[in-house]
Amino acid sequence: MNEMIGENGWRIKKIGDISSINPDSLSMSTPSNLVIKYIDIESVKPGKILAYTDFEFKNAPSRARRIVKAGDIIVSTVRPYLRAFAYVTNEYDNCICSTGFVVLRTYEEYSANYLYQYVLSEQFMGQVLPLMVGSNYPAINNKDVTNITIHIPKSKKEQQKIAEILTTVDNNIGKTEVLIEKYKNIKQGMMQDLLTKGIDEHGNIRSEETHEFKDSPIGRIPTTWDDCLISDYISFQKSGLSRKISHEDIGVPVLTSSNIDNNSKLDVKELKYWYESDPQGANIADYVLEKGDILLCFINSIEQMGKLCIFDDIGRPCIYTTNLFRIKASTNTTPKFLYYLLLSHYVQNEIRVITKPAINQASFTKQDFAKTKVPLISVEEQAKIVEALDSANAKIETEIIHLNKLTLLKQGLMQDLLIGKVRVPLEEATG
Repeated sequence: MNEMIGENGWRIKKIGDISSINPDSLSMSTPSNLVIKYIDIESVKPGKILAYTDFEFKNAPSRARRIVKAGDIIVSTVRPYLRAFAYVTNEYDNCICSTGFVVLRTYEEYSANYLYQYVLSEQFMGQVLPLMVGSNYPAINNKDVTNITIHIPKSKKEQQKIAEILTTVDNNIGKTEVLIEKYKNIKQGMMQDLLTKGIDEHGNIRSEETHEFKDSPIGRIPTTWDDCLISDYISFQKSGLSRKISHEDIGVPVLTSSNIDNNSKLDVKELKYWYESDPQGANIADYVLEKGDILLCFINSIEQMGKLCIFDDIGRPCIYTTNLFRIKASTNTTPKFLYYLLLSHYVQNEIRVITKPAINQASFTKQDFAKTKVPLISVEEQAKIVEALDSANAKIETEIIHLNKLTLLKQGLMQDLLIGKVRVPLEEATG
């Protein structure tokens, strides 16, 4: 059988030609108790492993044991968790994978890290998706995994060099993600302090050692503060338009809870739409958002309750759907301070209390929400609090921008290096 050669002189192999699948496997039984070190998960199913590299397995049933060696690649085969991969960097003799995963072990003449980078690529995913079978949980079978093709240089040293370049970017991405989480935690702690203790005239967060505090219905607060209702900070609150909105651009964009990301920011990469002239007679102008409006999710799954963002101009008039409250700040505050206040533990905890679960979705009412108690803070001190939190946000945003650049760099490098479009300088590499 003649070997397939690509235009660049690289070999085109099947994954089954360069690796064994599920080696040393006695069973594919789901483990009864599986723990990943540093991750609080007792049972790992597809989608739970996301490129973590340090595993600790406990109380594994003997029938499910297999040896997983350093360099093995664990790949999810079940949709929608196809991007669940793990590259094992240590060797264990009690490692288990539940059904929904396969283990690939490269043969000696091939680089395991190169194969790992390849299964992370769009080239790999482009071959996997057409092979999915099943309705509820589409999956690719093991035989089809082995038949997926891979472009690979003849020289193992070139394979390793390519993998090293991509791994370096991965490491930088990982470090940036850790830094973002660190800054988020710092900001969360700062928000807790600022919205319970405030800032004194010297720009310092107050403490009970240096300032006077008092008991209140919302806990211990500075004596210069009082408590009030969240409604005292709100001049307008109204839910959006209830329509079966379209994926096609038929008139005006409609924001939904999916347009609020996990960082409480507005995300308009994917929009839905409704007619500029409502067929049911509603005045669309009544729902057009203005810069500074706050969108708060109050009907959805329990996990979505309390999600919020500040609306900013997206370049065209925009309305919002019925599961969001549109909120405007009153004259005794600013949209930015109200935004931070709505993110505070005062409000988020109360939302969890007043949310009423249902079969299809949870919700809370405008009337119950209005009774939420929060601190009453002077406009001058509000401005100081906003300035401090904006500064913390700026650090996070800087790192997020850096992360996005690294992610795009990785994608570009994978497209070029994993098909040989760009070759790495290597004297021993012969193609």
